[in-house]
This record gives sequence, structure tokens and C-alpha cells, in this order.
Amino acid sequence: LFRVFYLGGMKVFGTASTLANIHSHYNGTPFDLLTGFEYSGRMMITTPSGGLGVTFLSQYPVTDTYYRLRRYHTNSFHLSPHGTSLAGDIETGVTPVANTWYWFKVQVEDTEGRTEIRAKVWVEGSDEPLDWQVDCYDDSTMRLTAGTIGLWGHSSGSKYWDDLLVGSLGQPPVMVSVPDVAGQSQADAEAAIVASGLIDGAVTSDYSDSVPVGGGISQDPIAGASVPIGSAVDLVVSLGPQQMVSVPNVVGLPQANAEAAIVASGLIVGAVTTAYSDTVAAGNVISQDPIAGTSVPSGSAVDLVVSLGPQQMVSVPDVAGQPRADAEAAIVAAGLI
Repeated sequence: LFRVFYLGGMKVFGTASTLANIHSHYNGTPFDLLTGFEYSGRMMITTPSGGLGVTFLSQYPVTDTYYRLRRYHTNSFHLSPHGTSLAGDIETGVTPVANTWYWFKVQVEDTEGRTEIRAKVWVEGSDEPLDWQVDCYDDSTMRLTAGTIGLWGHSSGSKYWDDLLVGSLGQPPVMVSVPDVAGQSQADAEAAIVASGLIDGAVTSDYSDSVPVGGGISQDPIAGASVPIGSAVDLVVSLGPQQMVSVPNVVGLPQANAEAAIVASGLIVGAVTTAYSDTVAAGNVISQDPIAGTSVPSGSAVDLVVSLGPQQMVSVPDVAGQPRADAEAAIVAAGLI
């Protein structure tokens, strides 16, 4: 139900399912409250009634118990426990708009027999709120002190999450070294990135005389950089050497034949303008840019100037002394303006 999507040129995690109460969980070592932790990232719905959220201290797969920051139906983001209870302020007051990213930050810690939870949500592009919108606690006998993190989706539309990060409170996030993937195939490079605790970022392509087709030309961040675990690494993948072609000579050819010759050479037709010519028949090419024989990258444009034929010469009529209307009529009749 959950998978990686390409959204706006970036990889994000999400689901297009409209089923109720679906979950995706981190299946690694559970998080506990010995030092507390912070769960952050961003999320987005695509329909006004879509429901989404994040779960933490989840007891999956043993029991269906967890804390959850969610948006349900048309209400605002709020804290919603499942299998236990919360006291305090649980509402953020932030009601999401469809197709808009919202950042979230949740802090969880154990203080004197209570599981304390703070949370805030804000629209992407705005400043992070200084104060916590949610400030609540669980002091019940069912309170949770360890568990995994996850994602929650409900009902209509697609739901997306990105930039998910978990770190210990009072400590910087776990840092990892970016592997050197330059020169590797795209598949091997992406596997090495994931194996290092990072995620694959944007993949673009470019020509290279030294890197074989499909190999990594460059990466960002660079190899050896120290970045928070879960950070994205962007790749530029090689298309191989750029093919150079010779521009054909199309001067004197009819426009249609000239354009066909340009395309047949692996080039494209650029701007086509017209001009009068006493020597080139109407419809034929007077000149081209670049000139014939020039070596250019495949796919380059060739501009053409096409002949209108000789410019017709006319005799200016004598309208001196005529009324204005008659004079203007005689000028137009002579092919002038």
C-alpha cells in the first residue's frame, strides 16, 4: 500500500490507497524514552477530506497501541492516542490545505512517571512556530515508553511524507559519512547510498567524455561529507559523450527539403525568417546558421533565412495637387502605403 513516488522531480514516500486506517512502520530497533527523541518531517494530503499522520511509540506488531499526530476527515492536526489516553492540549489549530506540504515536529520524553509529548505543525515556506502547539502527557497505567515509528493514512486521496528524521533529544542527529559513488552505475550508487543510512535524492543526467553511460558523474553532498542519517544524496548520471555532427549544406534548397536534411543529420530546425532575394527563388533557402560543415552537438538548432523572391519595384504616382483622399487612393493602388 505504501511505496516511493516521484513528486515534483523528488522521491517521496506515500500511498494512493483510500482504505481506512492503514499503517506503515519502521521495522528496525524500537525507540525508547531513556533520553527522549524527536520525530520530524513533512506531510501532504491531495484532497480536502484526506486523513494522514505519523505514529510513534507504536507497539506494532504485538498490539494495536500507539500515539499519533494526525489529521482526520476535515479537522486540524491533533494528537490522538490509540490503546491509551492523553491529558493536556492536543490540538495544533492547523487545518491542512490539499496539495500543500506541512512540516511537523514531535518531541517525546519520560519525566517522573509521565510520557510527555510536545508537537507543532506549520505550512512549508513559513517560519517554524516558537511555541509548542501541542503539550500533553500520559500518566495512565497503559502509558507507552518504547516502540517504533510509522505513518498513518485514511480515506480519500493520496498522502505523502518526506524528510522524515528521528534524533535523540538534547543530542545532535546521528551523523554518517556520504559514500563515494562517482563512476558507479546508477543502481550500485543508489544501493550504496541506502546502505550508508541515507536516501536517494534527485537524479539528473548530463553528457560526459570520461564517464560511461549510466555511471555517476557527480554527487551532492560530496563523498566524505558528514550529514544527518536519512539525508538525501543527489546524483548526476552520465549520458556518455555528446555526439557531434556536421551541419549539412541546405543553401539553395526548398525550405521543406532543407528542413528534412537538417533533421536527417540529427539536428533540429531553428528559427525560420524570410527575406527578399534577386538570386534565390522564392521558397528556397538564402542562408543558414551555423554554416555548412560546422561541427555541432547532436540536437542543435539550425536557423534558416528563406527567400521571398525579388522585391517588386513600382513607380511612385504623382499626387501633387490632388485632394488627400484621391492622393491616398492613388498611392495604395500603386502598391505603396
